[in-house]
Amino acid sequence: MPITNTLPNNYITNSKEYARPIPDGLETSFFLNTEPILTPVSGNLRLSIFDRFGVEVISDASPILTTTAGGGYRIYIEDMVLTGLNFRQVYIPIIYDTTNSQVLFELSCFRFVEVEDKYIEVSFRHSSDIFNYDYEQIPNFRNVIFLDLNVIDDQGEYELNQYSEASTGFIRNQKNQLKSFVTLESFFFDAVAHSGMKSLSLHDDILLNGLPFQVKEGYTIDTDIRSKRAKGTIEMYDQDLNEINLNI
Repeated sequence: MPITNTLPNNYITNSKEYARPIPDGLETSFFLNTEPILTPVSGNLRLSIFDRFGVEVISDASPILTTTAGGGYRIYIEDMVLTGLNFRQVYIPIIYDTTNSQVLFELSCFRFVEVEDKYIEVSFRHSSDIFNYDYEQIPNFRNVIFLDLNVIDDQGEYELNQYSEASTGFIRNQKNQLKSFVTLESFFFDAVAHSGMKSLSLHDDILLNGLPFQVKEGYTIDTDIRSKRAKGTIEMYDQDLNEINLNI
């Protein structure tokens, strides 16, 4: 999704970017939802990883895959696995043309982390093309990323159809329906990460740590005009815990 907040904000004093986690040895996949790319030739592209001092630490991090779009192509990365980097250090993925070293995309920075449970694995796709995601061309592809999200609320919606028993007057439930949902809070995302969460809000196939969820309320940002980073929240139905019980 395009970032809309490109107008200036002169109040900002904290300009630090959000560095999403990439765990050691785990697969990550992502689609670059850009406008169609016309040049350079996709076969000349390379994805490399650089440290914060501009030193290339991995020269060919993952194959670059493409879909066709508008006379050109779009890029996606599937099942990239990173190992051997320094934990808790920040790195920058860069896609560039190997024929002239021209940078095509400088992707959002990430921090290399140990495998742990302090982040959430977010796997998602949509049943059809959406924004600039060419899902229909790659039916088995799923974005798989790791994000600093925290469950801050766990609630339920209830639908109870009841009747009064004629002989006893007791209230009986004829149909019970429970829709469990959680509120997830992002941990100080920047504009790019916020934009990604807005895009996630419109996807219809979402797994969080391998479990199915569906968006209840789209992503909203708790804006702090003094900072480039802020928290945000999204509400999601927990599909595994939603139940309908009929007592007939």
